[in-house]
Amino acid sequence: KLIHRDIKPANIVVLNKGRQHDRVKVLDFGLVKEVRATKMDPSLSNMSALVGTPLYLAPESITAPETVDHRSDIYALGAVAYYLLTGSPFIKGRTMVEICAAHLYEKPEPPSQRIGKPLPKSLETIVLKCLEKSPDARPQSASELVDALDNAEGVEVWTNANARAAWAETP
Repeated sequence: KLIHRDIKPANIVVLNKGRQHDRVKVLDFGLVKEVRATKMDPSLSNMSALVGTPLYLAPESITAPETVDHRSDIYALGAVAYYLLTGSPFIKGRTMVEICAAHLYEKPEPPSQRIGKPLPKSLETIVLKCLEKSPDARPQSASELVDALDNAEGVEVWTNANARAAWAETP
């Protein structure tokens, strides 16, 4: 099992290739950590160091980097989703210290409040659940997160036909 440790908008691309519309690819595996790794491998990044992009770091990445697991990537996905919904990161800090403090102590403003428009409550709840400070309070797996999104009320299902039409409009 691998943990990416640097999920952020710049490391996610959406592609359109052949009949595969909206194919999501995650890039830059330079900070990947194997969950089962028990000893330090000199060829890998220091697993107990603070690594990743500050605006998308899970709180445990700051306080106990050696405990980072797949739920840290779920936190980062929540931060990316927040950014996609609002056009801005949920963290407002200007310095590394302010950013880290916000991850540790500040409750994210609901995305609908940030943009001043209603969003489907179920979608907002899922995003905020991904951004819980405690890993135990977040979705416990990517499958659990996908199931929650698939069952979100008030969220239009995006079909392959929707994607094909959107890509046809893209210059």
